[in-house]
Amino acid sequence: MLRSVEVPLSIPLDRLHLVIQAAMGWSNGHLYEIVAGNLTWGFVDPDNEASRLDAQKARLCDVLGYAKALKYLYDFGDGWEHTITVEDIIDPAPGSLYPRLVEIEGRCPPEDVGGPGGLYAVSRSDYQSFP
Repeated sequence: MLRSVEVPLSIPLDRLHLVIQAAMGWSNGHLYEIVAGNLTWGFVDPDNEASRLDAQKARLCDVLGYAKALKYLYDFGDGWEHTITVEDIIDPAPGSLYPRLVEIEGRCPPEDVGGPGGLYAVSRSDYQSFP
């Protein structure tokens, strides 16, 4: 499955997470991480000193210096892992609103299906009925 979205480089990572959720058709019901190099951003647990960096305080343009591609991990139980790549940097189109979904290829797996192994276990005909 492929999703291409256009977002401003200044988008905070917590907002980028919400863009990915919308593009995938997921409900934002689980924790996530965005990884660049050896740094990890996501929800910060105030009771855990070793928790992730705050995704609300980092922008996409800030983290691209750590890695050319970012890893997006969602639903640690299901274990969905995606690669985020910046394909091009363009000037905003006049009159356009961002973020915007520009390309879709394939169906997204349903939430809480049990990860890649659970999805594999779902029969092809059952999977075709998922939105």
